Amino acid sequence: MATIEESSVFEYCEKLYRELDERDGGYYPSRHDKYVFSKAASSFSITEDEVNRIFNEYSKQAADIEMEKIKRLPIAIRKKIILQKASDVLKNNRDLPFFRLEGPPSEELPSALDVLSDEYKVLVESIAQSGWTIPIGYSGVVEP
Repeated sequence: MATIEESSVFEYCEKLYRELDERDGGYYPSRHDKYVFSKAASSFSITEDEVNRIFNEYSKQAADIEMEKIKRLPIAIRKKIILQKASDVLKNNRDLPFFRLEGPPSEELPSALDVLSDEYKVLVESIAQSGWTIPIGYSGVVEP
């Protein structure tokens, strides 16, 4: 289950990925992944495996949200979008030859953080308007 602390780890990783992407002109998994997970592990005093787990869980949740939206489309449009997204993912990975051979992705891949923020923004605003808040120091775990 995701906690506020884990969301901080995920946001930190996303920020580092953006900085590296801008600095290096794209995403290079062979260089960026190890660096991001190492820096996050050090900053949050957790293992790189734990950072990897957290990052993958949030990334999967964002991908699931995007797929649910795509599944609502007519099948012909759905197939076209899925093929384009797969192509864009391959072209975005600068360690692979697709970028050099076929050029950049047709559109920038959405940040998992942006997908999650957009999805839950309305829910959070609705809860806030009802007077609910998250207590300071809340860890997401309720003690018995």
